[in-house]
Amino acid sequence: MCIRDRFYNLINTYNPTTLYVISPSTYSEDMVDEKIGKLREALISRGIRPPMFPVSRVNPLNLKEVLKAVRNVVSKADIVCISGENVMFCTALAIEAIRQKKIICYVVDDRLAEERMKNPFKELEVLSLF
Repeated sequence: MCIRDRFYNLINTYNPTTLYVISPSTYSEDMVDEKIGKLREALISRGIRPPMFPVSRVNPLNLKEVLKAVRNVVSKADIVCISGENVMFCTALAIEAIRQKKIICYVVDDRLAEERMKNPFKELEVLSLF
């Protein structure tokens, strides 16, 4: 789970007060909290005010649960980022964002996983798609 690079660039680009996160229930709460905590610390050390990070944990194998969480999160968001590791989440987010006429963005990161781990806070391109 390499959320730091994407989130860092989203926060740097859009300066949100809240960044909604959808996390597979297969990731432990401690794991998600640790990743968000490290991101928060990195943002603060760079003089960036971290947003709130409400996390929706869903079973990625339960389509109804995923769609319900996505519908809820997209309704609260102004911009929907479809960059992520879980294809079902990204697809559901894109479809729901189009339905709700939200701006969709994508963080372009073609680095190998090892490179991402070495430099998670690299400036990346954030594309607005709609």
